[in-house]
Amino acid sequence: LEAVPLRRALRHYEEAVALDSTFAQAWLQITRVHTRQYFMGHDPTPARLQAARRAAERVAMLRPGSYEAHWGRAEYYWAARDIRRAAAETREALRLAPSHPDLLALTARFEARSGEWDAATEHLRQAALLDPRSGRVAEAFAQHLIRLRRFPESREVADRALALDPVNLDLRWAAAAARLGEGDAVGAYRI
Repeated sequence: LEAVPLRRALRHYEEAVALDSTFAQAWLQITRVHTRQYFMGHDPTPARLQAARRAAERVAMLRPGSYEAHWGRAEYYWAARDIRRAAAETREALRLAPSHPDLLALTARFEARSGEWDAATEHLRQAALLDPRSGRVAEAFAQHLIRLRRFPESREVADRALALDPVNLDLRWAAAAARLGEGDAVGAYRI
């Protein structure tokens, strides 16, 4: 994700909560945008991290005990590098919303970090089945399969997603990397 689309998304979500300050889903997305801007280095300032914390607290206040509240806290803890708490909040969010593709993918991220490769693979497979048009999920799944050196599967996942989103650079990278893993330098170059 690049900085400009994130700033544009943040502006739209902030407009939404200006119209309805109780719009918990928009507050959750504000949390996610702030954490991405912080974590990805677009704006790694304490102020950005605190903005994420405040948005996550707003979600928890509006929807206490909900999957959104746990997800917002997970996003904040992830950016703050408190991986243990981020993983625990993600697990609780997934328990409350077991079929949410983005939560399945987030859970898989933490499982992979702790070496639970099979669980991570299954959660990403479920996420891809639930939301086959999601470039984010496909890219996470393809990169996960690359780490496992399952290059043909990774290529298939990336190619299927590229057919829907041919300008997605992250998917292009995954498709090229999978081809390189298979020994197909020419195919990787074409991608």
